Amino acid sequence: MDEINNLPTNVSDGQTGHLDSHQVIHAALKDHEARVGGAESGLQATETTAAQALSIANSARSESTRAETKATTALSTAGNVDDRVAALEEREGLSPESPVDGQTANLIAQPSTLTRAAVNQLFQEDPPGSGLFRTPFSGV
Repeated sequence: MDEINNLPTNVSDGQTGHLDSHQVIHAALKDHEARVGGAESGLQATETTAAQALSIANSARSESTRAETKATTALSTAGNVDDRVAALEEREGLSPESPVDGQTANLIAQPSTLTRAAVNQLFQEDPPGSGLFRTPFSGV
C-alpha cells in the first residue's frame, strides 16, 4: 500500500511511469482482494464454529432440562414412598410409641436373638450399588 501513497497525483497520458503506476495499483488491488478473500474465509469459518457451538449449547440445555425433570420426578416418588410407608405403618398400628416397635428394638439390641442375626445378615450382604449396608449392627 505504501507504493500507492508514493504515486504522483496527476498522471497524464503518455507521461513517463504511467504504466509502472498502473502496474503498482493493479498489484496493490490484487493484494487487497486476496486479503479480503482471506478475511471472508476466516469469517465463514468463525460463523461455522459459532453455529456448531450454539448447537452443542442447545443440546446441553436440552439434556439439562431432561435431567432436572427426572430429578423432580425422583424427588416426588421418594416423597410418595415416605407417605405410603407411614400410611401402611399407621394402618397396621405401628408407630414409634407402639409396643411392637419397642419389642423389635429390644430384640435387635440383644446379641443372641434371631432378629439381631437377621439385621446383621442384612448389613453384611451389602447389595451391589446400594451403598446402604456397610457394617454389622452393633446395638441400640
